[in-house]
Order: sequence, then structure tokens, then C-alpha cells
Amino acid sequence: MLWFVLDDRSQANLRSSCPAQFPRAFGDHATLRFDVPLSAAYEKLVGKPHTIEVYEHCWNNRVQAVRVRTNGLPDQYGVPHVTVSAVGEPFESVAMLKGSHHSEPLSLTLNGTVKFIPLKSRR
Repeated sequence: MLWFVLDDRSQANLRSSCPAQFPRAFGDHATLRFDVPLSAAYEKLVGKPHTIEVYEHCWNNRVQAVRVRTNGLPDQYGVPHVTVSAVGEPFESVAMLKGSHHSEPLSLTLNGTVKFIPLKSRR
């Protein structure tokens, strides 16, 4: 997995701007690519600091997320975001953002580092 991991200060800023609405709190990363090998294109990003821009706070009755502009980082799902909290699983943010949900504008800059986490074989 290719992730953008928020630094501690950005995580704290996100938590104070968007307190968790649901029992499972997240707010520590944006998934850029899931289940991909480490390619040369991604390798040049890993370990590098980066900044993303929050522009919208979104939620429904199961999940809460913020939409972000990734400023050149890859995006697999077409809805770049950071999941803030959920009743169920954090990946529900993708369906929520592509479907009906509530939203309000939000302006916040988040800093962090691009990291690669290999998935274990499914065999």
C-alpha cells in the first residue's frame, strides 16, 4: 500500500477541526494506492515529505471523512480523502464520497510523509 501518513501535528489539527463522530477514530493517513507493488514511480515518492489540502468535511450515518487535494500524489479511487471516523470499516469512505452524504467546506493544510507498506501474500 502506498500511504500519505500525517505527521503528529497534522493529526492533532485534523482531530480538533473535525472531532470523531463515530466510535472508530482514524485520521492518520490517506490511502493513495492499495495492493500495488513498489514500482519505480512510487519509489521516488517514498520517504518524502508532502502537503495535502483539505477542502471539505463529509459524513453520512456510518462514516466521516475529509476530501483532500493530494497535490500530485497518486489516487486510486477518484475521491482523495482521509477517513476521520467510522461505525464500520474505514474503506466505507469511498462509497460514501461517491454517493449521498452531508458536507461542509473546510480549509486545512496537512503535512506528512509518503510511505509504502507491502501487503502480505494472500496465498
